Amino acid sequence: MSRSRSRRVHEIQRILIERLETGYESGRFPSARELSTRYGISYQTADRLLRELAQQGYLERRHGAGTFVAQRLARPPEKARLIFNRRAEREGSFGHQLLERLRACLEALSVPFTTVWHDVAGPVEDHEFAVAWEVPARLLEHAVERRRFALLLNARPKPGFQATWVDAVAVDDFSGGVCAAQMFGPLGRKSPVAVLGGPRNDPRSQGRIAGFTSVVKSAVVVPAGTWFADRAAPAARRLLYERPSAVFCCNDRLAQAVLTACGTMNIKPPRIIGFDDAPVAQELGLSTVALPWAALVETAVGIIARRLAGDTGHAAQVLLAPRPVRRTSS
Repeated sequence: MSRSRSRRVHEIQRILIERLETGYESGRFPSARELSTRYGISYQTADRLLRELAQQGYLERRHGAGTFVAQRLARPPEKARLIFNRRAEREGSFGHQLLERLRACLEALSVPFTTVWHDVAGPVEDHEFAVAWEVPARLLEHAVERRRFALLLNARPKPGFQATWVDAVAVDDFSGGVCAAQMFGPLGRKSPVAVLGGPRNDPRSQGRIAGFTSVVKSAVVVPAGTWFADRAAPAARRLLYERPSAVFCCNDRLAQAVLTACGTMNIKPPRIIGFDDAPVAQELGLSTVALPWAALVETAVGIIARRLAGDTGHAAQVLLAPRPVRRTSS
């Protein structure tokens, strides 16, 4: 009889610890009498469970006030750990610019950090604050499971528990797509309007396309399957066979692919709007929708500095709006 009872109490303890470690409980914790009623155990057994949880640091028992969930966050992290997809190695890419700007700003402010590529990154240690761009979800899951904060760059965390521990700074891609459509102004109906999208399942491309087509509903969408000009050449030629009067490209490299294809096919380029305001857009004199680089990095660095200083406030999801950049030669 006692052996069965011991197993039951052990299971109840496991359930309570799991709830406490996943953040399910907060504030005031059920009393011994409430636990006794809920789980069908004696008052003495429930009281012993509460004492043990308090000894383990999960609970705080305040005389005359009750039992409360303890603030069990470990000491503040000592440094930021920048975990980036290897696509950031490609000069001129979004990831490359973001990483270089972030590093420069952190160095200027003497904020300690290390950099690691996603494919060789191990679990995030408790003394590190994870800052991630385009990495597998598992790299953040370890930190979140241990109730450690992390930061996502140009992405949003999953709704629910993850969002309570992961800060995020992202660009409003839908708004950027709407902005691109408005930059064209009134569009005639004689010639089609086209969109050259990025990778099919990339949420950035999907958001930009959705924003553009919410204004230009008749636009023909051609997915390039890539963000890079050399790989987008076949899709760019396929798009141009439609003889569009205007083309929205979901990044500036795709716009470069369209312009190159026009030269190859010996046709006059249509009106083109890009996205990102990467160095290639300036080189080509391309009108584009500019990412808020300075604001994105400034916001990210501010979050990093606060977390390293011990801030345990609610996770913040910051959404930044891009802006139009008109150049006369496009």
